[in-house]
Amino acid sequence: MHTFNPSNLTVGELVLIEDVAGHEAAAALLEGNITPKALRALVLVALRRQNPDATLDDADAVEVVNLGDLFGSPESPDPTDDAA
Repeated sequence: MHTFNPSNLTVGELVLIEDVAGHEAAAALLEGNITPKALRALVLVALRRQNPDATLDDADAVEVVNLGDLFGSPESPDPTDDAA
């Protein structure tokens, strides 16, 4: 699983983020700052990559604790691995 990278967004996804979150939130996202509205829009984009019919209600229902599963997170080293 790969970590989230804003550079991998499509133009259509950027427009969706701006439509959902507003211009300022979309611009902040591209600068590496995530506002709650931008996060909501990113969750919607990630959900739509899995299910094109996903809605804002679906995005709003995602718990913060599950964001790593949705966007991917760096793998934690295996504590039983001698190289770790």
